[in-house]
Amino acid sequence: MKIPQCVFVFCILLILVGGQSVIRAEPYPHQESGREETALRVLYNRVLVYQKEGDFRSGLLLGTQNNVLRIQVGTEDVRIPFTDLAKVIIKVNKNTSPYAVSGMLIGMYLGSYYLLRQSDQPGAYFDDDLQPVGILLWNLVCAGAGGGLGLLAGTLFAKDEEVFAFDGAQEKRLKEWERLKNFVLGVDTSYQRTHFSVQAGKVFFLVSNRYRDQFEGPQLYSNLSTYDGRRSSSFNLLRSLRATYSLKRWFEVGASVMWLGEPSLSKHARSQEDFAYESQSLRITYDAIGYYLVGVFKPLAKTLPPNLSWELGLGLGAANIRFDLTAYRSGNSQYDPNAERQYYHESFEHHISESVFSGVVFTALNLNLYRNLSLGVYADYAYLPYREVPAVAALGIEDRKLRFGNTCIGFSLGLHF
Repeated sequence: MKIPQCVFVFCILLILVGGQSVIRAEPYPHQESGREETALRVLYNRVLVYQKEGDFRSGLLLGTQNNVLRIQVGTEDVRIPFTDLAKVIIKVNKNTSPYAVSGMLIGMYLGSYYLLRQSDQPGAYFDDDLQPVGILLWNLVCAGAGGGLGLLAGTLFAKDEEVFAFDGAQEKRLKEWERLKNFVLGVDTSYQRTHFSVQAGKVFFLVSNRYRDQFEGPQLYSNLSTYDGRRSSSFNLLRSLRATYSLKRWFEVGASVMWLGEPSLSKHARSQEDFAYESQSLRITYDAIGYYLVGVFKPLAKTLPPNLSWELGLGLGAANIRFDLTAYRSGNSQYDPNAERQYYHESFEHHISESVFSGVVFTALNLNLYRNLSLGVYADYAYLPYREVPAVAALGIEDRKLRFGNTCIGFSLGLHF
């Protein structure tokens, strides 16, 4: 991985380390081992209790015991049976850290996507000619702006109280009482069901690499397709977008869009001897977008710590591919005063544009920074069928089968609701 890409990843890790306070501060589903410690979050918090008969009490929360709510009113330990409760309001401290960390990560990603990518390439490949110092400063600015907006959102939307309403049928009242007890103990049995994530990472090219070493010789110069003299890298800032819904805690279904193209490859060679010269050129452009229905399985949902999740996914669908190969060879013959100089020019073009069956397998190990935010390492392999590309006789290129799929290793940023 080259220096500019490393700077981008370093910024993500910097925010990740800064977000560890969120992990320590927030409870996670089934955090049974931390009951006593987590209960301290609300112990002695202010609580407002409305009883069925119309009575009202205000005090400090002591806990629950044997279907009884315990609060301290003055110096008195007051015990209120569950059956007498109409509504309970527990005051809590606003936690704005999750909003700030989410804003930092999202701001840095969006800022990088819009400024640090090559706009004329398939996907969103990192501009490899940018200066590392500039990348670092830009990421810090975007992270700061996003974190500031997130902090503002936290002050507006973060909860400062938890409300428990004991009305309706007995079954509903029992569920609400169970929810209150779990809240006091710091045990959260619910889980987020709607998930949106973006993936980015280094792409291992399969198409352009088949032609990358075609030319040899000291006069050869070769480069990836340029934009104002700059080169794109193999790091795709927008590998895929995915939206899923949890049918179970360990199983999700949904859809995904993947950008499978590769940066255009342009290679040129020129040789000259006396008054004779020959010039050769090859340009390859490959773009593909895949659309998939996906299933995500979490085989260790009950085994891993609550702030970690391991995903295995499979997607089936179709991909639109476009492949363009353009080549030419031109030059003239040696100078001969007794003969007319011969000029020659040969060109070749081949185009593929079609929709094909495609599949993808992927995996991710995610760290849940917060119930609504995750960041993890990610890898995938996208399958697309082979296609025949004819020989380019002018350049001595044999016909070959091209595999249009490729592999990516990088990171995944997820939002969960």
